Amino acid sequence: MNYQIWSTEETNLLISKCLEGNFSYKMIGKILNRSSHSCQNKAKQLKIHNSFKSAKKYTADLDFWIPNPISAYWAGFSAADASINKHSLNCYNYRLEIANSDVCHLEQFKKDSQFNGPIKTSIRRNKFLHSRLVISEPKWIKDLEKYYNIVPNKTLRLAPPNLNDEYLNFCYLIGYIDGDGTVYFEEKRQRLCINIVSSSVDIINWCHSLIYDKFKNFSLVNKKNNIKLIDGKYPFMSVNGLRAAVVFDFLYKFDLPKLKRKWEQPLIHEYIQEVKKSHSKFFI
Repeated sequence: MNYQIWSTEETNLLISKCLEGNFSYKMIGKILNRSSHSCQNKAKQLKIHNSFKSAKKYTADLDFWIPNPISAYWAGFSAADASINKHSLNCYNYRLEIANSDVCHLEQFKKDSQFNGPIKTSIRRNKFLHSRLVISEPKWIKDLEKYYNIVPNKTLRLAPPNLNDEYLNFCYLIGYIDGDGTVYFEEKRQRLCINIVSSSVDIINWCHSLIYDKFKNFSLVNKKNNIKLIDGKYPFMSVNGLRAAVVFDFLYKFDLPKLKRKWEQPLIHEYIQEVKKSHSKFFI
């Protein structure tokens, strides 16, 4: 008997506030002069999900992705290992999942981003333990796209970051290497190797240009382009030998939360010290 028909204006406002994810049904009800129960029922009828509860249950630094060395590093790592997932109509969350053996890296990310939610661990189909965290924060999704071109379904279309600062670009590169790169000492040939692989041609071309433009004269042999395809479809680039030693030595000096298993290998540091003795002029 007391049912009030929803006007088009009220309906549009309800949809707008639900999609923003910043208003509870109680808050929306006060704006519309309706009960929270009425707003919730109408949202269900419209099949609209209000992400307010999940977004505000745990919090993170809203401005975390505004470019600086730490956020650029984590953006590079996220470009490799994170995903943007749709969980309801026009609502997305950030998901970072890595092998449980690197869970300490997730803990560092939690600390840097001031995220107070849990890290969850589960067994994947490969029978290995994986750890993940999920953050539902609309501003994160906007900033990740704005500054770093990290968007939903980015695997094949990942574009380079929108950074006009060389230092920040190298911070991003280090993060990307930690996510989708390998750093190792090849004992058989007695050389250092840095490899980067992706499903995106654009990001591999960007990594190649960033490294080889800056270090084009830091090798005994210059290669114009060494980008290859793995299995005929995955673009791959490598830096080896003297140039790799120079690049590693340069990147190692960046004060970032790098993966220790990649950057603290004794054999690599011993090799670099030996190379410096005979080729000191190449090192920055």
